[in-house]
Amino acid sequence: MGRFRRVALFVGWAGLMFQVAHVPVMAMDLTLAETVPAPGNNTVSLKPSGTNAVPGMPPGDLSKCYALGEAEGYSVGLVAIDHYGANRFFLYRFLVWKDGGQTTTEVLFNVSNSGSFPDFVKDVPFTVQDGPRQASGTLSIPFHSVDPVPFCKQNHTASASSPLRVYLTGDATYTVSIDCSEGVNLPKLISLSEASQEHPDYWQGVTVKSDYFGPDGRARPVSTKSFDLFEATMTPKPLSAAGARLRRLDDKDSPDDTITFDLTYAMEQGGLEIPMKIKIPIAFFPSGYVIACSLGLGVALGWLATALLLRLAGKPKSWKLAGGALVLGLLLSVFAFAIAFLAYTAKCSLTLFGLEVNPSDELVLFVLGLICGCGALLKARELLNWAGGALPGLSSSIAPAVFFPIAIVLLFCPSARAQAQRVPLVGLSACPGGDVIGLDRDGTVIQFAGSPRGAWRMAGRIDRSLTSSELACGVVDGKATAFVVATAVGNFWAVRMDLAGGVWTKTLVAKGTSVGIAFDADSQLVYLSSPGEREIYRINAGLAAHTGWASIFGSADSIGSLAVDSAGKRLLVGEAFSGVIYSLALSNGRQSTLAEGAGTVNSLGIDRARNLLYVADSARRTIWVAPLAGNGPKKLGTFYHSDDLQAASGVAVDPQSNVWIALDNKPDVVVLGPDGRQLSVIK
Repeated sequence: MGRFRRVALFVGWAGLMFQVAHVPVMAMDLTLAETVPAPGNNTVSLKPSGTNAVPGMPPGDLSKCYALGEAEGYSVGLVAIDHYGANRFFLYRFLVWKDGGQTTTEVLFNVSNSGSFPDFVKDVPFTVQDGPRQASGTLSIPFHSVDPVPFCKQNHTASASSPLRVYLTGDATYTVSIDCSEGVNLPKLISLSEASQEHPDYWQGVTVKSDYFGPDGRARPVSTKSFDLFEATMTPKPLSAAGARLRRLDDKDSPDDTITFDLTYAMEQGGLEIPMKIKIPIAFFPSGYVIACSLGLGVALGWLATALLLRLAGKPKSWKLAGGALVLGLLLSVFAFAIAFLAYTAKCSLTLFGLEVNPSDELVLFVLGLICGCGALLKARELLNWAGGALPGLSSSIAPAVFFPIAIVLLFCPSARAQAQRVPLVGLSACPGGDVIGLDRDGTVIQFAGSPRGAWRMAGRIDRSLTSSELACGVVDGKATAFVVATAVGNFWAVRMDLAGGVWTKTLVAKGTSVGIAFDADSQLVYLSSPGEREIYRINAGLAAHTGWASIFGSADSIGSLAVDSAGKRLLVGEAFSGVIYSLALSNGRQSTLAEGAGTVNSLGIDRARNLLYVADSARRTIWVAPLAGNGPKKLGTFYHSDDLQAASGVAVDPQSNVWIALDNKPDVVVLGPDGRQLSVIK
């Protein structure tokens, strides 16, 4: 009996110890906001989906947590974000612990959202419930859209309207830059495809060198939001690519080919994968070898076809005369091409069947050679006699051959005299190097040499579909650069042009119109005015990441002219009709009134050497001047007055403190010395 009691007592204590050992650990609970506001009037919903006690310590490397928060001895970490594409939600996994992690709880939340928006970070209040104890704090949680808005963009230096020039002999290199500044965090690169071409037969090969993708195709971490993704080296096949122009004879001019890469990226912290197409439009330019072959082939075929026709007509040429005509045809083709190319570089143009005829196109070269070969054989004797000096003057028999190059010039440039003269300017801007640039009504940028005054050249012309209104000059990446503001179909655009080569690119800024633009050399930012919205927009020198920066308050909707006062760290804004000049601090956009009393503010220019502001006032036919040093409003003083200034459209000040004035009723540019004395008039 005693033995039975001892056994029963042992079994009872064993069962009690087993129950005690298996008492469930009470899990702490985490409460978050049920909804969080998202950009674009959207919402994010957070729904708890599970709570489990987890034995052990919290994550060893807390720096890998997406978010960390503490409250009264309790710690909360967001340790994982998983996407469930078919179910259209994210699963956020949190760990909650206290006392160094001796008690740890895993809490799951289903996170879904409405609409599309960029990734963002939000401070979300949380509450930890540990039995009767409560602790509250705030956790900065990243959120992602189920339908994400792309936040990375390609910084374009080549476009369909301004394709990359690739010469048919030799390699061409192109650097693709990516700007992800609109994203909250750094991007995470996923994959980059091989190059694909619309016409693979044009290319010997396209190779890519990247600091972010290795030979194995694996992506490497990105340390900055804007970076050079890769450098592409393109090697064309000269013979195949030479016929590219013939393959696109349609009603719309377009690039010869487009090289495309497919990039996939995501937010670094668990966001969805976003596809992005990188396109490089290509325009082939012939080398000297291709030019010679195209002209030679045209001359040979023209000469041969003419010789056959003459023989069929019973009027064959002697072999000696025909041989001399062939050589003469080659010489004429070279001369004709040189004249046509000079006319083209002087901005003379000819459009046929919707195509802008370029004398460097293989088709044009071939036609030039064809005409020269045919004409040389038809007028062989006369041309050879003239070339040998047998005839003292020009006769009607050789006139067609002599005046053929002149006809080419007239064909490419219907009015050579009109093209040689400039049209009135709508804006002026001084470059740091000493030159001054002007903007024609047709979008042509004129570069005036600071010394000697009077020399000028056409630097380039933007698309004629854009109505240009003002420009600014600056130095970007060591190159003199023009920034132009232009309007088309209810929107205004920022245009960037390399003054050395005339290559330009553009980007859409906002709806409405704009008549003012300025460049800040220190921050490499471009400022544009929007009269309708009374808003100042800001964009970087690469024409990416534009934003509304500041609003102008006043009674009139005529803000326009802009200038950056680097010494005072402020943007100056002219009100055209009220004659008020505002000052906005570049650091925070704080607004004040710099000067009043001008009639119609058409343009602002700054003398950086003497820290003076010049104002072109067409209503009062005056160039005003005011000091920029010191605080408070400034008084305008008369610098120059003339009846001609009723058409003043631009004012700029070069590094020698000379004041340049443009007039919109004639192409003259007036240059005044620092004392107001007229130095020259550039016709």
